[in-house]
Order: sequence, then structure tokens, then C-alpha cells
Amino acid sequence: MAQGNTYYMPFETTVVLGERWFYNTTDKKYKSLEELAGIYQTATAQDNILILNVGPNRMGRIKDSDVDILRKLKEKLKL
Repeated sequence: MAQGNTYYMPFETTVVLGERWFYNTTDKKYKSLEELAGIYQTATAQDNILILNVGPNRMGRIKDSDVDILRKLKEKLKL
């Protein structure tokens, strides 16, 4: 409460696609689509927001492999 007002403060789930935060050229192991979908479903079932870290390189581009995973996840979740 702030000055007698009540505010809703949502929970937040933060995860990475691979093993590390930020852009990384050495990531070889990624979470499976099933694991990512499970994380999303658990988070949203609890009125939680999901922050899925996909870091761009120095030129602002996201790796094609990361984009591919995100597209497949979108399709799996029917978003």
C-alpha cells in the first residue's frame, strides 16, 4: 500500500533459452519446447508474467536458431 492505495504487483518468471544470460556464441544446449511450454503454462496459470531472455548480438540481431525456437514455441502454444 502506498498512501492508502492498494496496487497489484504481478509475479515475474525470468528464464533463458540456453544456459546463459545475454548474447552468447557458445550456447549449445537449449531448453526443450516442452520445458519452455511448461514454464509458460505454469507462469500464466498463476497470473505471472514470463520474461524469456533472448539476447541480441552487438548489431542488434537475434540468432536464427533462437528465432526458430521462439517460432516453434509460439506454434506449440497456439499464440
